[in-house]
Amino acid sequence: MKAPLLFYKDKKFRRKQIMLSMLIMVSSGFTIYFAPTMTVRIIFGLFFIVGSFIFYSFTANKPTVIVNDEGIRSTTNGMGIIAWKYITGFEIKKGINFKAIVITINDEDDFFKDKSNLAKGLMKTNIKRFGSPVIIPESEFNVSMLEAIEMIEAYT
Repeated sequence: MKAPLLFYKDKKFRRKQIMLSMLIMVSSGFTIYFAPTMTVRIIFGLFFIVGSFIFYSFTANKPTVIVNDEGIRSTTNGMGIIAWKYITGFEIKKGINFKAIVITINDEDDFFKDKSNLAKGLMKTNIKRFGSPVIIPESEFNVSMLEAIEMIEAYT
């Protein structure tokens, strides 16, 4: 049993998200304090809670992609673990505003059996756009995508 490969969010992406969440929390805090009505305070209170959640999720430095003997697990999009028996290869493709590693799958029907309806729906849109249900955005890796693919292929 090999030690798992752990990938973390890109530092630049994390910094941007932390700054955005702080901006949301500070502006919501000022609005709550100076708001004339209760409705505005409730709405911006919810914004403050969302900003706090985003801040917490990006300051907790947890791995976003884990590669182990079972397969590849991405913690960001609810796809669960992709067993090695389904994986046939890796490609780098461009989306609208991002690049991603596309993991090609050999048996999509069998792969979808244990997924929730929401995950199936999201992944089927990936099939239309990228040709595979499983993509992992570049921001999920703390190394370049080429390095990540090389490391994953060397792991198998």
